[in-house]
Amino acid sequence: MGIAKWRKIDFHTHTPESRCFKNRNNVNSKQWIDAVMKSGLDAVVVTDHNSVGWIDRLRNELKDNKDLFIFPGIEFCVGTSFTHILVIFDPKMKIEDIEGFVMQCGLLKSDWGDTTKCIDEKTFSDVIKKYREKVLIIPAHFNEEKGLCKTIGQNGIKEFYSKINFDAIEVRNENDINEVNNKIKNEIIPNMAVVTGSDNPGNNTGEHDLINFGKAYTWIKLSEFSLEGLRQAFLDYETRSYCVLSNGNLCEDKNIVKHNYISGMKIANLKHIDELNFRLSPNLNCIIGGRGSGKSTIVEMIRLAFKQYDEKKKNHIINNTYRDDTNIDVYYKFGSISEYCVHVKGKKNEKIWNVESDDGITNDIPKFPISIYSQKELFNIIEDENNSEKNENSPLLEIIDENVSLKKSEVYEKIATIRKEILTLVEEINVIRNQTREIKTLKAEIELSKSKLSKLQNTGIIDKRNELMTLKEAYNRLKEILKENISLLDDMAKSFERKVIQSSERDSKLLNNEINNKYIKDNILNINHINENLLKSMLESKFQLENENKKIEENELKIIIDKKQVEYNKLLDSINGINIDDYKIIENEINEKNIKLIKLTQKELEENLCVDKIRDKIQKYIEAYEELSNLRRGIIETINDRAVNIQLKINTMSNSDKWLSSIRSELGKSNNFDSEFEKIKKKIFKQNGGIRKDEFQRWLEFLTLKEDASIKNYLNVSNCDVRFEKLWLDKKKENTIQALINFIPEDKVEIKIINKINKRNKININEASPGQKSAAILAFILNQGDSPLIIDQPEDDLDNSLIIDLVVESIRNTKNSRQIIIVTHNPNIPVLGDAEGIVILDRSQNGKVIFKNGKKTGCIEEKMIKEGICEIMEGGIQSFKFRENKYKYIK
Repeated sequence: MGIAKWRKIDFHTHTPESRCFKNRNNVNSKQWIDAVMKSGLDAVVVTDHNSVGWIDRLRNELKDNKDLFIFPGIEFCVGTSFTHILVIFDPKMKIEDIEGFVMQCGLLKSDWGDTTKCIDEKTFSDVIKKYREKVLIIPAHFNEEKGLCKTIGQNGIKEFYSKINFDAIEVRNENDINEVNNKIKNEIIPNMAVVTGSDNPGNNTGEHDLINFGKAYTWIKLSEFSLEGLRQAFLDYETRSYCVLSNGNLCEDKNIVKHNYISGMKIANLKHIDELNFRLSPNLNCIIGGRGSGKSTIVEMIRLAFKQYDEKKKNHIINNTYRDDTNIDVYYKFGSISEYCVHVKGKKNEKIWNVESDDGITNDIPKFPISIYSQKELFNIIEDENNSEKNENSPLLEIIDENVSLKKSEVYEKIATIRKEILTLVEEINVIRNQTREIKTLKAEIELSKSKLSKLQNTGIIDKRNELMTLKEAYNRLKEILKENISLLDDMAKSFERKVIQSSERDSKLLNNEINNKYIKDNILNINHINENLLKSMLESKFQLENENKKIEENELKIIIDKKQVEYNKLLDSINGINIDDYKIIENEINEKNIKLIKLTQKELEENLCVDKIRDKIQKYIEAYEELSNLRRGIIETINDRAVNIQLKINTMSNSDKWLSSIRSELGKSNNFDSEFEKIKKKIFKQNGGIRKDEFQRWLEFLTLKEDASIKNYLNVSNCDVRFEKLWLDKKKENTIQALINFIPEDKVEIKIINKINKRNKININEASPGQKSAAILAFILNQGDSPLIIDQPEDDLDNSLIIDLVVESIRNTKNSRQIIIVTHNPNIPVLGDAEGIVILDRSQNGKVIFKNGKKTGCIEEKMIKEGICEIMEGGIQSFKFRENKYKYIK
């Protein structure tokens, strides 16, 4: 006994007790059991023809063997049509009681095994009523030979069921299933479980053999092999049974778990708990008990183990119950692959966490996905969702995003990269614009300089100046030549004269000698005469050059220059003081400024390129957010596929109120300029809240590309509060306006509650009652994700109708793909939700938390669990009655 798990059961088997069994006299009970066990079955129903003769023999053979369970049964031939009906007996019945049942049906022991004998339908009905709590009735091979559908027809089936309420129907193939569904649709029979069995056929038609056990079988979810377990499985067949037909495909082991779950936990040495050690189902678990029985302690210890609590806030249960010798062990399984144990121990204020894998304590600690909610947290989700100022992020989106956390991180990384690229480009374009702002001034300066040059050029003064300068240059050059020659001759004459004087002094000394005087005197005299003539010639040449210089100052060139100078001076007076000497400077400046202008014009092209890049990045920026929205939409679609009473819709980037609140907060104007901010909102968002994508792109371009940052121009309005206008201009001057691109409107989740009777009638969750809101949010949480979900007492604001219509149906639709652990006072959750694991807590005489009656995890088919539910939960008995009516008759 314990948590419910899937068991492979063959509901139709024969032993050599059936006379059509091959070599029946040569087969013993051990051979039969060995053959069954080789098939991999967990249990079989022994249904010999008109006999229970081998039941006790097989029981004795099995003894303490835990690997196979035998349900005692029989295959009766009923009525004159010899319709085959299976009866499954309570395994607790003694063989004498089983035999007594058979004989009361009118089948003598001497006729056991004889298929030519039949029992009377009326007698059978009377005996069934007498033993109703100890038997289950199943029409065999419904649409085959000797099957109920074949032997007595539609009206006969309806009449038979009115006398003998059968609990399930045996099918052999898809045709049988279709026939059962037709009878249900035509209201011949109520909704009904179907099961299948092998009939362990031999190689010849109509015979049974030691082969083919489990050729067809049924998966049944049970916590224990019992008649009540089968009864509960038949009542809740949609989640508790699954047929594997003989002509169907192979089915993988249904006990293989693909989602993560908490497989069990051990709590020791809390102030109010000595020790609790129990297992949990990978499906639905309910922690129940009276008020103050310690149920919430289970949840809080899970919070503690996985650090799912705010350490800054006081957790009263953890703080008030944890002791220095406390030990918490929580076992977490990643599907059916690997298991970890999270250990918490250490002193109250110095807790130590260790994680153990199959290889021992590990430092390579995986992430343990888990979601925990209290009733208050559930109720506050929708309230906080609508409070844009209170919450930075949408609670509903945070829950949805848990399912796409890895992909969301990738998208957020992409968004961050694009945003950084945009801001980098904005900085680049601002630098370029600071540079290109000079273009206008530069062009004006160039035009002014060109105007000056043009004015000079138009008066002809340049030509006059050039002509005058040319003439002056020639005149001055000639004067310089004469000056140079005069100076040269003057220098030559003076130098030569000094040389002659020096030579004369030497000659005088030389001629003092009589001998020398005799021979060289004439030569010396001739030389002196020549020197005197040469000096005289130099002085005459100098004189002539000086005369030539005087002539130049009075010649025609000088007259023309003076005339040109007068004309030039008149032109100078006409140009209003423009310095003609700056002509070349202006011309050079124009050339330099033109070169600079060309470079700045190139920068303008770079600016245009930057603008195109920013626009492209903005487009990708929005697309990245849409990518995140599409990820969320996929989760929403999954939720809608699962959920039956709520419908979700995600509106991309449509949370206008929250977006505007963030913008205002960033600008420090949360309480100012209401009407102006509302104009921005109305421009970007539609009346129903949906975003105008093109307009939002214009908004981002306004923040990043517009030089003037005029909010008035963006809004295209003639009037605007000047202070509001200044706010944006100042932000632009400070180069902080572009930071507002960080604020992208969030997606908005819309939840509608579907009317149970009229599916087209839906109400928005914001228009619902507090109870409906809580139930809808709970249904939303239940129907998304696959990590373990733990909910502490969700029903406080809910009436039974909401629990049944919204909560229980969601639990049933979800529990096979996600572990759910619920602390609850409401019996409908464990009973109608068909919890695979139920833990009932109680208090001992000394106030310690214990398992009620010492029973650990169990299921509703177990007597102690059922009695515990009925004893401590108000409405427990009614919930069991409602379960039977709901799932058997009005599904």
